[in-house]
Amino acid sequence: MGQKGKRMSNWSSRLRRSGLALGVGALALGATAGTALAAGTAITGSGSSLQALAQSQTSPRGWDLDWTTKSSLTGESATYTSSSSGAGLARFALTSPATSLPSGALEAFVGTDDPPNSTLIANSRSASGTTPVTVPVASAPVAILVSLPTTLTTTSTSIRLTNVLLAQAYSGNVAAAGGFARNTWGALLTTAGATGVTDSNSSDLIGVEVRAGTSGTTETVQKYLNRIDPTDFTVTDGSDTWPTGTNLVGVANNGGGAEVLAVASTPGTIGYANLADAVSTTNGPFSHTLTASRQGTGRQRIAYALIQNNGTAVSSPAPTYADPIDPVIGGANARAGSSGSWSGFPTGTLTAATSWDGTTANNNAVGSETESGVTVQRYPIQAPTYDIGWDDYTVSGLSTHYANQTNTDQTARDFFAYLVDGTGFASNGGQTLLNPTGTNLIYYTALPSTILALAQQEAAFVG
Repeated sequence: MGQKGKRMSNWSSRLRRSGLALGVGALALGATAGTALAAGTAITGSGSSLQALAQSQTSPRGWDLDWTTKSSLTGESATYTSSSSGAGLARFALTSPATSLPSGALEAFVGTDDPPNSTLIANSRSASGTTPVTVPVASAPVAILVSLPTTLTTTSTSIRLTNVLLAQAYSGNVAAAGGFARNTWGALLTTAGATGVTDSNSSDLIGVEVRAGTSGTTETVQKYLNRIDPTDFTVTDGSDTWPTGTNLVGVANNGGGAEVLAVASTPGTIGYANLADAVSTTNGPFSHTLTASRQGTGRQRIAYALIQNNGTAVSSPAPTYADPIDPVIGGANARAGSSGSWSGFPTGTLTAATSWDGTTANNNAVGSETESGVTVQRYPIQAPTYDIGWDDYTVSGLSTHYANQTNTDQTARDFFAYLVDGTGFASNGGQTLLNPTGTNLIYYTALPSTILALAQQEAAFVG
């Protein structure tokens, strides 16, 4: 059918782009003026495991269920399947060297923590006949997981890591300390200022559990470590390469939950995962307090680390640390700490083909801020996450991938408007569940106002 501008009258196109078609209960302009109105349908999405809880949480409800109760058309619903950012991108031919879409039915949207660059967007457009539209939807803190060796004891109840020490643990460069050899757990905890450190096996090396294949969470961690140590940590889109000195003990962890479970089950390792997976009782659970793991042998102690949030200084000023979940924000409902300032995001006039590649919510010197009238410490390791839909689901290139292209077009448009509190959802959209006074999705952070405005512009291109 060609692009939207070709298949819609100028009048209806202007209405849609202005958002008038998206109001709850408002006229749905899924077809050109004078034709039958589009109906809703059931759509599916897949990809980023970091988004899994935000999309599919049942009690309190996440986006899928919440939107279904608020959508403007009968029959609209969404279902999300967690896999990985790389798997999600592949569904829309957004991974190199993909030149065609997968055969068969496609999801209406995919989730990723690794937004595609302009080359991949162009390739996907060539494969589909329309443009993949990238829309930021949230950010989530990435917790650094610690699982002590069964032979090690400490009187400290939590682990505090400076940024330099964190990078050294991942690159295998922790210096000898406290009578312990380099890159051992004894040296790490001694340098971290833990008290009463003893280890009956002083040669316990720091093992590193990482995600399998292409993972947006992996890229978030590597981008953060690159800011601390650009020599050992380089960042390439879709890369899962670690420094030669990294003591990798597990590389086949598919999804955040598997990564958490691997660390909890393997004494003497560190790892990383989004906070929602880290605190899950199925996987750990991890908290800022060292507790015995139900998963590991010998019931070793596990925790997520408090991470330095004022740069790489070790004195003048002294390091300050932040918890990925802040018990102050939201009162009794502890929730994810602020995402701080995003950087590298697109500016100027946005288009359907705008790339968010290079955007980060990470800042290793974010410090504190005032939220809800109280001062809180920003947590520095944050993963922005995105959903990607098509600019036009009715093009001929997608005819074999969607059973009802017109209804899918309308439903995807409504869903993306909901995700970013777009027109019709200004006070009850998906971001509402993420804000500091919300009660639903406490392990995620709403988009900062600047990014939200851009996200709403991008969402208007979907469908």
